[in-house]
Amino acid sequence: PTIRVIAAEMAGVLKRGVPTATSAEDAALDVIEARAHALACPLTVIGRELLIEEATSTPGPKTTVTLRRDGDAAATPFEMGIAGAHHAENLALAVWGAERLGVGDEAIREAMLGLALPGIVEPRGGRPLVVVDGAHTEASARATREALDACWPERETVLLLASLEGKNRDAVLQQLLPRAASVVTTGLPTPRTVEAATLAAEARAWTEADVTAIPSIPEALAEARRRAGTDGMVVATGSVRLAGAVRSLTPNA
Repeated sequence: PTIRVIAAEMAGVLKRGVPTATSAEDAALDVIEARAHALACPLTVIGRELLIEEATSTPGPKTTVTLRRDGDAAATPFEMGIAGAHHAENLALAVWGAERLGVGDEAIREAMLGLALPGIVEPRGGRPLVVVDGAHTEASARATREALDACWPERETVLLLASLEGKNRDAVLQQLLPRAASVVTTGLPTPRTVEAATLAAEARAWTEADVTAIPSIPEALAEARRRAGTDGMVVATGSVRLAGAVRSLTPNA
């Protein structure tokens, strides 16, 4: 029910004397630090002992994260073949963990360049380009929009949207809809789905772009692709289930 309780549950992974790293902040960090101290775990905190000096995404897609370890005279850049500067903290944790296992920087760099994150701002190729993404919270939707703006700034975007009941849909729509030249809403194969027509009505409250409801995912994807044309892009987002369904209907990049 609270951040502190969640952090206490997650801190259950700590083992006595084993080095630990976290990107937690504020109340969550307080809980994790207390648990680490009780178990004599050397603790590295992202933003304190391991600094993210810069994180930028560019077309490709490509994301470069520059890290400075505690005591280093110079920072070290790492480049990932994925979209989204919001991955910086996870990359920092992964680098820290790999180093504890004796993996060198060159091997880490090679791994990062070949990194793939299915369903997370993932380009699937084809013309138009189809990007699938499971964002369904305000924070993840904001990160998705920022990644799209950085990696495909010139592409006209058709949003293909679906959602489940119980989500803060207005917050997600407010983040995503400014990017959309056109919107197609659809349903999901579960009783918890928000009906395509309902989601379309909610979307119209936040955009002046054309919004069309098509309950069938394959038909909705076909319409979104038609609207995007060969030079635009379709972004299928709002639900992990939608991301998975569209992945199965599109080619690899």
